[in-house]
Amino acid sequence: MIINSKVGGTKPPKQPNHLTGGRMPSPSKLGARGIFRNAMQERLTSRPFDRISAYKVRESRKNIEHELRVVLGLEAYLWTKPSRRNPYVLVGCTPEDKAQRLKKIPGVIATELGENLIPAIEALHVEGIPRQDVDAFVASIKSSVFRLLDDCDNVLAVTARSIRDEYGAVRNGTSGSEQICRDALRIADVAMDFAKKHGVL
Repeated sequence: MIINSKVGGTKPPKQPNHLTGGRMPSPSKLGARGIFRNAMQERLTSRPFDRISAYKVRESRKNIEHELRVVLGLEAYLWTKPSRRNPYVLVGCTPEDKAQRLKKIPGVIATELGENLIPAIEALHVEGIPRQDVDAFVASIKSSVFRLLDDCDNVLAVTARSIRDEYGAVRNGTSGSEQICRDALRIADVAMDFAKKHGVL
């Protein structure tokens, strides 16, 4: 059973590009699964992969890796004594907006999965990979994807309560934000391996 089989309803309004600083949909209202579904529906109805898709698997992995670099930059920044902190270690944010950027990560990950990675994987049959192989691969990662979305919701809940708690977790290496980025990267890596195995990357 493919992931987009549960996507339905009317076409949602077009979401802004989260990678260029646009406003994210309110994660607290939609939840990670809602963000994922809306992003996927928008992709499938407005910009489907009808000729090529493997390149987007590669691009999506890079986007996810960027989110991990955001967290690792914050870790390096927060580990340093305030008087010696270097703002240039931060990735994709400044000292003034680092809290808001950290709070966006779960929504960014959910959007990336729904807008790019999963639709690109599901469309790999347009690259010549047998549809049954694509469907079997999607089925094999489905539980990991939905578990990751649930973890994104957990991180959203933590950062909604107090960003200081997540700052502390970032400093001591137990950050939920870092974990969801690493888990998303693992899914993207598996997808890359699948595409390479079939000679489309």
